[in-house]
Amino acid sequence: MTPPRQETASAPEQIAQVLERIGARRCAGLTELYGLALPEGNAAVTARFVVEQKLRVLEHHDLQPAIMVYDPALSVIGVVETLDLGSDNLVTELTEHIDRAAYLRQLCLIEGERWQKHSLTVELVLVLRGGEQKDAEDRVGTVLRRIARETGYFRVIGVNLLYEQSDGSYRDSDVRRAFCWLLADTRKWLAGARESEPPELSLKMENYRLPGIREYRFTMDAAFHVIHGANGSGKTSLSEALELLATGAVERLVREAVYFPNVRYQPKGTLALAGLSPAGVELAIRSNGASRTARAEVVSQAPEGTRDHRVVWQPETGALPSADSFRLDQVLMDRLVRCDEMARAALFLRAFFPEDRPLFEALSASEQRFQEALKRIPSALAGAGAAGLEEALAWIHMAPPAWPAGILLTIEPCLPARAEQLQILAPLDGSLRRLLERYQKEPGSFQDLAAELRQMDAALKSVKPKLTEAMRHLRTAIGVLEEFAKWRAGRQIDRGHDFAGVLNEWLELQALADLVSKYYEVEATLEQARRSGWKPRPEHAKLLPEVIESRERIEYLRACREDLIRARDEARARVGSWTVGTKTGKHSAEEGERPPRLHLTAAEVESLNGVGSWLESTRDAASRFGDLFVDALRTDQARTVGRAVIGMQNGCANMLEEARDMLALCESLSSPERHFVPAAENLKRCEEALAALEERKRQQQRAAETFLSQIAGDSGEAHQINAALNELLSLFKPAPWAYRDIRLLGRHRGHGGTGEQLSLRTADNARADLRLNTAETNALTLSLFLLCAPRLDNPLRLLVLDDPLQNMDEMTVSALARGLAKLMRIYPKGWQVIALFHGEEDLHRIREEVPSAVYRLPWLSPNPSPRPVIVEEEKAESTCRRARQRLEELVS
Repeated sequence: MTPPRQETASAPEQIAQVLERIGARRCAGLTELYGLALPEGNAAVTARFVVEQKLRVLEHHDLQPAIMVYDPALSVIGVVETLDLGSDNLVTELTEHIDRAAYLRQLCLIEGERWQKHSLTVELVLVLRGGEQKDAEDRVGTVLRRIARETGYFRVIGVNLLYEQSDGSYRDSDVRRAFCWLLADTRKWLAGARESEPPELSLKMENYRLPGIREYRFTMDAAFHVIHGANGSGKTSLSEALELLATGAVERLVREAVYFPNVRYQPKGTLALAGLSPAGVELAIRSNGASRTARAEVVSQAPEGTRDHRVVWQPETGALPSADSFRLDQVLMDRLVRCDEMARAALFLRAFFPEDRPLFEALSASEQRFQEALKRIPSALAGAGAAGLEEALAWIHMAPPAWPAGILLTIEPCLPARAEQLQILAPLDGSLRRLLERYQKEPGSFQDLAAELRQMDAALKSVKPKLTEAMRHLRTAIGVLEEFAKWRAGRQIDRGHDFAGVLNEWLELQALADLVSKYYEVEATLEQARRSGWKPRPEHAKLLPEVIESRERIEYLRACREDLIRARDEARARVGSWTVGTKTGKHSAEEGERPPRLHLTAAEVESLNGVGSWLESTRDAASRFGDLFVDALRTDQARTVGRAVIGMQNGCANMLEEARDMLALCESLSSPERHFVPAAENLKRCEEALAALEERKRQQQRAAETFLSQIAGDSGEAHQINAALNELLSLFKPAPWAYRDIRLLGRHRGHGGTGEQLSLRTADNARADLRLNTAETNALTLSLFLLCAPRLDNPLRLLVLDDPLQNMDEMTVSALARGLAKLMRIYPKGWQVIALFHGEEDLHRIREEVPSAVYRLPWLSPNPSPRPVIVEEEKAESTCRRARQRLEELVS
């Protein structure tokens, strides 16, 4: 359900607030409306308005609109009226408003013709309130279509609709469409265009496609020049000559090896071109006391290896990248709208934003380098992606002490095996073991990253030859452990009646065995050191007691240590027996699983001893695993080694699992298909990938400042050109309310994609080129061209419109002419537009609305004229010197 509209202000006051947000100024009365000075520059809106003021035009036409808007800079009167969609008299009121606005425009035209002034244009804005927009479009649209069909009102005035929303607000797109004639967004966009002093141009063409010499002299009094000529009178030659001067080439001849036979006038009956004089074009530009000239010459014979055409600027200036940068013709219109998105982006960037192309090329190159670097990074980082890779390699720019994950885990991506796998392999080689211990205990010693990884490579290189022997021992040990997995020793120690007592006995023996072992190691070490001649310093003598000089005592301590360790292991077995769920503390051979055999081979014992020293569960045991296994078989009594229990069903399961993991790792590392990249080389590749990623990021930031990137996005409204484009499109249409906005959407695909793309989308995200008719697409490309071309550093400061009114009806041409008149009044200073027409009616419609200098081309003569043909302004037809009509001249 639509919420009721809250009345916060009257309708005229609400519209007044909208106009103030656009930038229009409010006046207290008509006198103030006439008298305020115009602000300097074209970036700011110059309109003023009054609310509900009564005025009389030419002493008989009374008006009292809700709001009257006046912009003397644009020569426009805006009449704003409100309509209640629920009114029974809606059709009558609507018709009356259009009648009054059309009559106001008629009076302006009569007075303008009388005093030879440019008449004020009239824009009617109808604010529709109190109903659903869809219903309003149906009801009001039906009336407007009938009026357009039965009258000529839409040829003289602009009619704009503004729908009030249910909450009393107005959508930005509707406001822009209704008040497009104020050119608020277009002014902002054109504020960044290049300006200069108005130049005086003259163009001389000699035997260029037409016989003899023709000289075009353009007046400085006009910014809009209209050239009229029949087919074959030289309009294309003029456009092509300017293209040759501005770009150094002619696009239609770009595939031709020579220009001379194609552009040099060839007299009738002439077969040989060698004797003909060159074809020449010369342009003179005079502005603000300075002058520049450009000369192009096309010769019949050029030196070998050179072109037959040459352009020289005095003083030297840069050439435009394309004729599309300054000339709009039907070919460009079709290409801009009909081509695919990739071709459109290439065309658009080349024509209007050539400075962006190197940035995208640099971005593509950096993207390609990054993708190549990604192919070479360690497999551990292969799926990280750009964002993940930057985070994963951040440690490269950090000092090792600052690595939060520690040394080994940090450098793990560069290593050929994971950190936990290296810990498994460490017992196989002393250099690898010492390296890993140093990383853990002395991280501060890790300084030179490359040097440390070279040491790691050397350690791993020494490990690799040992893998074959390690796999042999592992396979043997695994076979024994699997064979004896279900064996339960029959003569297990009585586990006792109290678990707590058995546990305490084991803990006491564990502590005592540790103390005796340490005591034995201290005395044995000191005794051996003293035998070697070592003596402590005097200040340390009291720290170390005298060692009894007796080998018997040392042997006694060693035997005690072995006995305590054996007793501790037996106590551990008794503790473990509580966890296997046996029925009684004593077991007979019949109650346990008998061993598969009672003896191990020497090779099996050797393998069990070696593997037992490698695996974590048995690595720190004092006794060798294989020897204890033999003893357990001999005595039929369980033995505990680390976390493994020999003679207990599945008592060595953890050890067996670790052995299998280690065997799989060794097999993987020794596989001939496994190619090891040295850690130092992996580091280099990571550094290259990170550098390529950072370079790509810098190029992305630079590219983000380009036109194409700025208009990229889901909405497309973030860039000013979209607002300016839709404003001009509304201005150039006789029924702007019947259309919706069009968006430019740009994106850069990068390496592996399809490059830059530029799409034209409607409000519902459909392709505009499939929705618009030919006239609408021409208006679209004309708007784009007029917005983008002035931002180039065009040495001519000149734009050429080659018959831009094709496929447009009279009503559309009239609306376009009124729109061009307003646009040219705020166009960047120093820019001139040459419009080429062959239709007489189009010429008259344009010259009546747009202040223009008119030129007429003589019909092509069959014989060359002996004298130069001068094409000058037809002052009787030109309207560029007419003064602007003022509102105060009409209002009593």
